[in-house]
Amino acid sequence: MSIRSISLALALAAPLGISAQQPQPANAPAGAPSRIARIIVSPVQRVVNAGDTLRLSAEARDADNNVIPGVQFRFSGAGARFEGTVDASGLLTSGSTGTMPVAVVAIIPGEQPKVERFEVKMVPGPAARIAITPAPSKLAPGQRIRLTGEVYSKIDDRRGDRVTWRSSAPAVVRVNEVGLVTAVAAGRATITASVGSVQ
Repeated sequence: MSIRSISLALALAAPLGISAQQPQPANAPAGAPSRIARIIVSPVQRVVNAGDTLRLSAEARDADNNVIPGVQFRFSGAGARFEGTVDASGLLTSGSTGTMPVAVVAIIPGEQPKVERFEVKMVPGPAARIAITPAPSKLAPGQRIRLTGEVYSKIDDRRGDRVTWRSSAPAVVRVNEVGLVTAVAAGRATITASVGSVQ
């Protein structure tokens, strides 16, 4: 857990379907028409936290929706290199947030290869810390100040979580739901910003 507090002496002290291009295999044989009608890629919900990995897999179906055995699959990135990488076996490693185009080629010897393109969405990981600004140490009774809490993942991707504010001593310092702090009387209080279990 990451904790960020601010101290106020009087007042407060705050303790994936795309249309990217996929190169065809060099010198691919003409071959017979492919029996593959479609390629089904798993998982269906292709979302991964930035910095994590995702194992992709595929199966080929014919026009009658039967699984075709013995098909070889090769995965590759189709652009957006900053968002991540994927190896031929389908192990995707997420880099930064964004959307990564991926392609998978299904190969049956003697037949034309079949290509399926899709997207994997990279999202920020869980909240890990809250940065609070500004960081005042004193307020006079009646004085107000607006605090801002910015939420980040463990690899410092910015998140859009709503921050909850709380004062340990509302009779000394009040804080409302948008971070507006009001000094009420002399004393000391702790203002806490939280998102889930992160404070």
